[in-house]
Amino acid sequence: MHVQVIPKLSGVQQVSLDILSNLYGDYDQYVIFGGSYEATPEFIARFESKGITVLFVKSLRREIGCLDINATCELFHLFKKYKFDIIHTNSTKPGIIARLSAKMAVCDYVIH
Repeated sequence: MHVQVIPKLSGVQQVSLDILSNLYGDYDQYVIFGGSYEATPEFIARFESKGITVLFVKSLRREIGCLDINATCELFHLFKKYKFDIIHTNSTKPGIIARLSAKMAVCDYVIH
């Protein structure tokens, strides 16, 4: 699972796409984006065409605020539901709240 904030194919998102696209072996691959941002069908298709499931967390936003509590809870519930073995974060916001959520959900490996 890779956790991103903005669903726009720029630096971090391209790195996640490259990493997930080039994994050897049979792995379920997921990426989470903030759901308050517009994701184009072409953007989503880039991930899905590589077998990567795209999920959205509505309250995950770039700005710091009260919605961070909601985002932490939403991520926690997703992590418990899917039982991800590895959670990978790249930027500051996911690096904080996704790692906290992963620890609470007792995920095996959290990488930032």
